[in-house]
Order: sequence, then structure tokens, then C-alpha cells
Amino acid sequence: MHAMADANVRQTVDPETALQPSDARAAAGSTAAVPNVLPGPTSLAGLKAIPFLPDPAYRRFVRNVPGDVGFDPLGLAGADREAFVTMYESELKHGRIAMLAGLGFVASELLHPRLASMLGLPNLMAEGGCAPTLLNGGLLNPLLLSSLAFIFGIVSFVEITIPKNKGLPGYYGFDPLKLGDVEFSPLAKSLLRGEVEWVAEAEIKHARVAMLVVVYMTVHEFLTHTPSWPSL
Repeated sequence: MHAMADANVRQTVDPETALQPSDARAAAGSTAAVPNVLPGPTSLAGLKAIPFLPDPAYRRFVRNVPGDVGFDPLGLAGADREAFVTMYESELKHGRIAMLAGLGFVASELLHPRLASMLGLPNLMAEGGCAPTLLNGGLLNPLLLSSLAFIFGIVSFVEITIPKNKGLPGYYGFDPLKLGDVEFSPLAKSLLRGEVEWVAEAEIKHARVAMLVVVYMTVHEFLTHTPSWPSL
């Protein structure tokens, strides 16, 4: 996130116009003439997750965004630049929540029963020691419901009130560990496609994996009534 902002400064790209619309040739269906946009100058027109699928529609108006592997068969990324930015930011936010949720699954199943016993508090885990979810009914506990409502209230307040850089989807200027300042060797940089900032690329990929993992854990525990972390 912080690195994306640094890239924006280094390349003197206007945040409000970072995702440029394509020219006439690109609008006709070709991606070869699409101008490169944040964060790197190298074209990725030839990169596809599944070679026989056509280029996704979003490549007509954006290029080299983090996580772009040429895969969007359902057209979920949006039909124009504004829709793409909205969908990209939504994916990033869901992915961040999923990463926290995945950690919460494991931490609660490992630590909560022990801590509850040590402190003389009720064990709020679901049947079989599973993390409470809507599927297994664990989240219907009044204490958990009220806690969840409180957390969502804080998240909503932050979402509404904290300003963000609209040219960099998902960027809030929050990088307390300064991960965006980490420098890599030329060899490590060569493993990144184009010149995509490594923090942004790593975050969106981890986010996508986390969303799949959380779905797996939720369904697995609902069907088996056993904690899913040992099977990961």
C-alpha cells in the first residue's frame, strides 16, 4: 500500500488519472495500443492465466495493476475504468478481512478454550471446538453478535470518515512496519512481472488465497464438526 504511493511519486503519475482510458485501437478490441498505467511501464498483454481464453475486458482501459494475470471470464472487474477501480478496491478489502478471518479461525481454535479455562470465562466455541460461524450457528450467541455489531460499527465509521487516495485503490497511508520501504536485489525484482510494487502484488495474491481458505474452513467445519486448521 505504502509502496504503491511511493511508485506514484517516483513516476509522477497524477493519482486522479493514473488509470488511463485506452485509445481507439484498444476500444476496438486490441490491447496492444493500451497505454501503460500504474505501477509499472511494462505491458502484460501476453500474460494470461488460461491461454485459450480471450483477453479480459478490463485490459482495454487499465494495464499493470497488481494481481493482473489476465483472468476475468465472468467480466466481474467492470466494464469501464470507474467500475474497475470500485471492484478492485472491493476485492482488496474483502481479501484483507479474509486474511484476518483466517488468522482468527486458527487463533480461536488453538487459544480460546485454554484462555477461557484459565480465566474462568465461558467457552464460546461451536460444537466440536470449531470457530463460531453463521453456518454452524456459533455466531448466534448474543455476546458474539453484539461484539460483531460493535466491530462492524467501527469499520463502517472508519470507512466513511478516513480520507483515502482515490487514485490508488485501497491505499489509506497505513504502513506502520514500513514494508513498502523494503528493497530487493535485482534478481528478486526480476521475478516480479513488469515493475509492479512487490507489496501491492503480494497483498492482492495473499488476499485471494485467504478468501478461498476461509470459505474452505467454514464449509469444512460445517460438514465435519471438527476444527479445520489441522488439515491446512
